[in-house]
Amino acid sequence: MPLPPPSPDQPAVITGASLGIGKAIAHELAARGYPVLLVARQGELLEALAAEIREKYKVGADVRVVDLVDPEARSAFQEELASLDVSILVANAGFATQGLWHKGLDYAKERAEVELNVVAAYENTLAVLPKMLKRRSGGVVLTGSNAGNNVFPTGSTYAATKAFVNTFAESLHFDVKSQGVHVTLLAPGFVETALKDDLKAGLFSSSLFTASAEHTAKATVDGLVKNKLRVVPILAHKIQTAMALYSARGLYGRASQLLVGRK
Repeated sequence: MPLPPPSPDQPAVITGASLGIGKAIAHELAARGYPVLLVARQGELLEALAAEIREKYKVGADVRVVDLVDPEARSAFQEELASLDVSILVANAGFATQGLWHKGLDYAKERAEVELNVVAAYENTLAVLPKMLKRRSGGVVLTGSNAGNNVFPTGSTYAATKAFVNTFAESLHFDVKSQGVHVTLLAPGFVETALKDDLKAGLFSSSLFTASAEHTAKATVDGLVKNKLRVVPILAHKIQTAMALYSARGLYGRASQLLVGRK
């Protein structure tokens, strides 16, 4: 079944919409006629983006300033989500940490990473799913990562969170496919965003292996329309994905350790 057509009463909700992939997907969906609900912590950036979208695409653009790490704020937002007729959810909010546990990693920040990357993405999806299933129409994008395909020394929490998202998204895809709901995993390598600055992986974080946010957004929405299982935006990322999925974990881990340059 196709995605629901754009309707003023059925917003596309994008979390992590203020920057990078989320911002680019907001533009891509608005360009296709979808009203958008933009969600992030940075209110000023969201308001500026909403104004730009209204002016450029002549569609509705609303803002919700929410810290999805905070369980109370997240719960209140999910109550609102459940009350809306959401056409598309893009569960994109997330951040990355990198470092060694014996060299000063902030345990509270690592826990917050799990709350945002895993718990928020999971709960937000569950909030919109019942109405999508009832009307047999809707779309969900979950932003995972190639980092979730194998081990990632110095990025253990990030890799674990993305392994959850990757597996949840692809499993859910098959669970709801027959019910008219599209679920697509976005699992890129490095994308030119602020998150790229938080991670280092030698050659794999170089410009040669980096996709633009705009190209990634278009590939993602095109993939959702076709109900693709997984979107990997550029050839370099596809090569990385194959290496991660089909390499022995011990060998891949050691090679990654050498690329990152930390022992």
